[in-house]
Amino acid sequence: MTNTNTQFESKEHYLAFRKAWSNAVNSDKAKTHYEERTYTSRSSRTVEKYRIDGWVTGAHHVLYNILRNRSFHKGFTMINKLSKIAGGHMPHLGLHQAVYQLKHMKNLIMQEAECVPTKTSWFKKKVEEKPYWGTNRINEFLAPFEGTVTREMIMDIKVPEIITLYNDYGVGKKVAEKIKSGEATPRNYEELLTLINEVTK
Repeated sequence: MTNTNTQFESKEHYLAFRKAWSNAVNSDKAKTHYEERTYTSRSSRTVEKYRIDGWVTGAHHVLYNILRNRSFHKGFTMINKLSKIAGGHMPHLGLHQAVYQLKHMKNLIMQEAECVPTKTSWFKKKVEEKPYWGTNRINEFLAPFEGTVTREMIMDIKVPEIITLYNDYGVGKKVAEKIKSGEATPRNYEELLTLINEVTK
């Protein structure tokens, strides 16, 4: 069990984690699909399609990398399409969103642990327990790992800091100009960091 996170209790735990991940990314649930929803009013009936994202998100990939002691950004590519950069997209938008989603999930877990049951109604004398609103979201996030990743494991990881770039001023503008001019085409986060260092010299 080389190059693996010490949070795994045993070799069997680690192998179960790897198997769960393989099952998750190859499952039909991992694929984006569309669902039709019908809305009926007095005068009309409307059918709209809604995009339903797969259950494996960018945040899952970042977590998987961290738990395997890999670079957290492994597998994430940069945006180099000129129209998207010109439209204001950060080159590392997907990675940026994934890291912040993981950070948000860690915060939800912390809040859930600190949650104190509250009254559901002010006029009832009996105090009723009200579950934490984020519990379902946490459970949904953990589901692809089939029980091999726990809340405690996520609490123990250090979510990496990631640079925010704005294309209309500062360093972000300089990076965007380099990409739009064709002078630079960073393929991964390491190459983006190298480009940032170059434009800030």
